[in-house]
Amino acid sequence: MHRTTVAPPVPIQRPASWLINRNFALLWSGGAISAIGDTVFNTTLILWIATTIGAGQSWAPLAVSGLVVATSLPILLLGPLA
Repeated sequence: MHRTTVAPPVPIQRPASWLINRNFALLWSGGAISAIGDTVFNTTLILWIATTIGAGQSWAPLAVSGLVVATSLPILLLGPLA
């Protein structure tokens, strides 16, 4: 009797990517969209204070710097814990 051996199938190799896991890619893209949204919101608030609320007022720079401190402080204090 004549026996033939069949070689196991060779797996198809895809190019390596850092986005191998779909959930990891979604996590990073969601974080990037959130960071862009935060930046746009903070910029809008700064422009609103500087051009509308505090236009021509001596306290306008203090209000803008207070806004920057108020948005940065939670990130600096709670970020390492997260």
